[in-house]
Amino acid sequence: MNIIKLFRNSLPILILLSGIMQSYAQYQVRATVIDEEGQPEEYATYRIFEMPDTIHQIIGKVTDSDGLIDAPLAKAGDYRILISAITKSPLTIDFTVNNQQPVADLGIVNTELAEETLNEVTITAQRPLVTKEIDRIGYDVQADGDASTSNLREILKKVPLVSVDEEGNIKVNGSDNFKIYRNGRPNNAFTKNAKDIFAAIPASTIKKIEVITDPGAREDAESSGVILNIVTTSTVSMSGITGNIGLNYQTNFGPQANAFIMTQIKKFTLSASGGYYKYLKNTVKGTQDSHMEFDSTGDILDTYSTFQAGGSGGWFNVEGSLELDTLNLITTSVNGFIGKNSNDFQSNSTMINSLGETLYSYDFNSYYRKNGYTDVDFSLDYQRSTRLKGEAITLSYRLSHTRQDQDKTVDYFILQGDPFPYSYNLSDFDLKFFEHTFQLDWNRPLGSHFNLDTGGKYILRTSHSINHQDLGEIGQTYDDFKHTYNIFGIYADARASFGKFSARAGLRYEYSRLQADFLTGNQEDFHANLNDVVPNASVAWNASNESMLKLSYSRRIQRPGISYLNPAVEISPTDISFGNPDLKSSTYDNLLLNYSYIKPKFNLDLTLSLRTSNNGMGQIKWTDDNITYNTYGNSLHDRQATFSLYFLWQITDKTSWMVNGELAWERYTLGKGVDKIKNSLLTGYYYTRIQQKLPWNLTLSLSSNYFSGWINSLYNYTVNPAQNISYSIGLRRSFLNDRLDVSVSAANLGIHSRVSHSYAINAGRTGYNFSSQQPRQQVIIGLNLRFGNLRAQVKKTDKSISNDDLQGRKNN
Repeated sequence: MNIIKLFRNSLPILILLSGIMQSYAQYQVRATVIDEEGQPEEYATYRIFEMPDTIHQIIGKVTDSDGLIDAPLAKAGDYRILISAITKSPLTIDFTVNNQQPVADLGIVNTELAEETLNEVTITAQRPLVTKEIDRIGYDVQADGDASTSNLREILKKVPLVSVDEEGNIKVNGSDNFKIYRNGRPNNAFTKNAKDIFAAIPASTIKKIEVITDPGAREDAESSGVILNIVTTSTVSMSGITGNIGLNYQTNFGPQANAFIMTQIKKFTLSASGGYYKYLKNTVKGTQDSHMEFDSTGDILDTYSTFQAGGSGGWFNVEGSLELDTLNLITTSVNGFIGKNSNDFQSNSTMINSLGETLYSYDFNSYYRKNGYTDVDFSLDYQRSTRLKGEAITLSYRLSHTRQDQDKTVDYFILQGDPFPYSYNLSDFDLKFFEHTFQLDWNRPLGSHFNLDTGGKYILRTSHSINHQDLGEIGQTYDDFKHTYNIFGIYADARASFGKFSARAGLRYEYSRLQADFLTGNQEDFHANLNDVVPNASVAWNASNESMLKLSYSRRIQRPGISYLNPAVEISPTDISFGNPDLKSSTYDNLLLNYSYIKPKFNLDLTLSLRTSNNGMGQIKWTDDNITYNTYGNSLHDRQATFSLYFLWQITDKTSWMVNGELAWERYTLGKGVDKIKNSLLTGYYYTRIQQKLPWNLTLSLSSNYFSGWINSLYNYTVNPAQNISYSIGLRRSFLNDRLDVSVSAANLGIHSRVSHSYAINAGRTGYNFSSQQPRQQVIIGLNLRFGNLRAQVKKTDKSISNDDLQGRKNN
C-alpha cells in the first residue's frame, strides 16, 4: 500500500517531467571526434553549413572534453560539417537529415596530423594531483610519479581522508565502515579483501581514486556515508593490443604477480586484469599474551599463544563495451576474488582465583583444515542517450555471489582440573549468498542550471548457511538457516548550479520484506516488513577558481547480513557466540564541513565530519560464570567526530612534500542510568612523504606513518605504542623509454617486531591482550613492464547498480 500511495502522489510530477522531455529538437547531428591515438579531441572547432551554401555557417561550436559533437538542426535537408583542430588536417563530411532519419549519427571521426606543423614548441603544465567536486575528492594516480612502481595500497596513503596502517587496514574518514567501488560499480571482492588485493594491484593500472564524501540518493551508500571508488586506466599505451606485467617480492609477505591487457576490435573494446599473491606461512608469525579478570568471581584467565599465518589469493576483472553508435552503449563486466588462508595457534590457558590458586589449565592447538572464500560479480548495462545532450536512460542487471567454506579443528589437552567436558571441537561452516538486482535510471538536464536523476530498483537477496559442530564427548549440533530479502526502492536526486554556488538534494524510499527460515526446525520461522526513508543534501561555494567550501548532510541505512542474523551457536571454553535473527535496519546521520584549496603546486584540504546513530548495529556481550556470551543488537548509541588534514607542496620542480593526517574521537554507549556502559577514545594518524628527483633519472622517496589506535567495539579498544612508528626509503628508475620501471625500497630496518596493545572493558570482565608480530622490517623489489601502443577505452555507462546497505555478508 505504501508503494501504491507513493506512486499515486508522484504521478502528476512524472506527467510534468514527461512533458518537459518532449521539448528537445527534432533534427540532430552527432559524432565523436578522436585523434590518431584514440583520445578525445577536446575543443576541436566544428562549423555546419546548409548546402549548397558553403560560406555562411549556421552553427559554430567546439567539442566538449569527450570530443562530442551534439548539435540541433532547425529543419530537414542536406548539410556539411567542417571539423578542425590545432596541428590536425581539416575534415569535411556531408550528411542529410529528414523525417525518416532525423538524427545523423556520424559515429567516430578520426583526425590526422597535418603534414606541415610547427616544430620546437613545448608547452609544459603540471596537472593537480587532487581534484574536487561537490560530492567527492579525486586523486590523480597517473599524475603521481610513484604510480609506475608502487602498489595500490601504498598510493592510498596519499589520498585525502584515507588512512592505511602498517598491517594494511584501511579507514576512510576515520571509519572502517565503507564500501569500495571499481569504476563506479560496487565491488565486493575489493570491499571484503582490500587489505590483500590492494597490496597486489599495481598503481600503474589505476587512473584515479575518488573518495565520495557525499553519496547522493542514487548511490545508496551504507552507514558510513563514504565510498572509495577505484577508477582503472581507460587509456594505456598500445596499438591493437596493450598492457603491462608486474612482478613484486616482499621479504615479509611473499611473491606477487599481476597482468593487465586491453584490445579493441572496431566498436568493441575488451580489457582484462588479474593478479596472484601468496603469504609464506613462516614469514608471518608472532605471540599473544592475554590477561582477563572476571568481575563477579574475581578469577583471572591468563593465556599465552604463538601463531603463524599464511595464505594465497587471486583476483580477476574482465570488462567489455560495445558502442553501437553515439546513442547506444552496452557494457558488461565480471570480477571476483578467490582466496584461502591458514592461521595456526598453539596456546596455554590457566584460570586462577583471587588467592592465586590454579583452578584449571589446558593447552589447545587450533588450525583450519579448509578456509576458502570466493566472491564473483557480473553486471550488464544498456544506456540509451537521447537527442538532448546529457540525457540518458540506463537499464542494469547485476548478479553477486559469495561462497565461504570453513573447516576448523581445535584439540584440547587438559593439564589440570576439569574446565569443560570435551577434548576437541570440529566445526564446519558453509555460506552461500546470491543477489539479483534489476535497476532503471533516468538522468535529464533541466535547462542549463539543473539536473535530475530518478530511478528505481528491485533486489532479491538470499543467504543460506549450514553450521555443523562436533564437541566430542558431549555431542554434535547442526544448524541450517536460510534468509531472504525482497527490496523495492525508488529515488530522486537533483543538482543545481548558479555562478559560484552549487547544491544537491536527494531522497530515497525503500520497502523491504525479510523472511527467515530455520530448516532444522530448532526455531520458529519469521518475517518482517521494513520502511526506510533516506534523505541527503549539500551546498558548495566556490569562492575562487582555487577554493571551495562545502556543507553536507546525509542519512544512511544498514541492514544485517547472514553472519549477524544466523542463530547458530559457536562454542569455545571461554566464549559462546550466536547471531540475532531479530535484527532490524540501523540509521546513521552524517554532517560534513569541507574546505579545499587547489593550485598546481599546492593542495590543501580540511574536513570536519560528525556521525551519530541511536540504533546502531553492533556487538552485545555479557559474562556469566566466567563465560563470555557474544551476539548482536540494534541498541548502540554511536558518536564520532573526525578532523582530517591533507596538503601537498611542490617546493621546487624536483622536490615535493605531502602530509595526510586525521584526529578522530569516537564513543559507543549502551543502556541508561546505572546500567549505562560506554567506550570512547581519541586517536590520530599521519602519513608524510618527501620526494626528490636525482640525476640519472632516479627518484628518491622518504616516508613515515603512524596509527595511534582505534575502538574495536563497545567492549574493546587498541592503543599502539610509539615504537610502531614506521618509515621507509625507496629508489626507482625507468628504462626502455619509460616502458620498464624498477624500484627497490626498504622499511623499518633494525625494527624486528610490531607491538599492539588491546584492552577489554565492560561485559563483566576487564583485561588486556599484548601481541607481537614479526618480521617488521622488509625489503621490496618491484618490476613493471608496459607493452603495446594503442589508446583504447572500455566505456562505462553513466549509471549502474549500487547495493551498499548490507553489513555482515562475510562471516569474519
